Amino acid sequence: MKKVVLFMSVMLLSVMTASAKNKEVTLKSGDPTVLNQPGKTAVFTFDYTNTICEGKPLQKYLADRGEKNVKDWPQECQETEDNYFMERWNDESKKSITLVKSGTADYKVIVHVDKLDLGSTAVAMFVPTFSRKTGACEVSGTVDVIDQKTGKTVCVFEISKLRGVATRAFEVASSETRRRGLTYKKMAQLILEFAQKQK
Repeated sequence: MKKVVLFMSVMLLSVMTASAKNKEVTLKSGDPTVLNQPGKTAVFTFDYTNTICEGKPLQKYLADRGEKNVKDWPQECQETEDNYFMERWNDESKKSITLVKSGTADYKVIVHVDKLDLGSTAVAMFVPTFSRKTGACEVSGTVDVIDQKTGKTVCVFEISKLRGVATRAFEVASSETRRRGLTYKKMAQLILEFAQKQK
């Protein structure tokens, strides 16, 4: 009897964990299967216009940390967006549309970053577990998919408290840019997995 109860408890915990993970990326509106078009392309951009970073408007947050942070931000964004988000997304190009940096494309993908917590390298190094408090970057916002021919938004995803924690502690405890990159990488993966499951 105890074994049955223990088994049921483990199964319930597994279901709850899976459910919690699924809530990181949800469909807000539209048809996500529009992404399941290999051969089609989309230009993409990240929008930080209204980003609140750790309780402050992003530019104030960066300025409060010093001029170097303001200066380095654009380059760090390019690295995380190109080398993590776009690269992971395009790993699925045989099943999905391909992201491109510029030029003529069928769609536009806009990632609106509403809330951003960049985490802490120091904390991550000393407490290498899997919560945001141990250093992982966390992001919330929306992702719009726009048909370039019509200008209409065909799909919107909701991103909620998505944490890009890797399975190896050294990756969590690495640089702030890498931690943000891991979060963007996971975002791309979960969006495409969501779309592909809708077939």
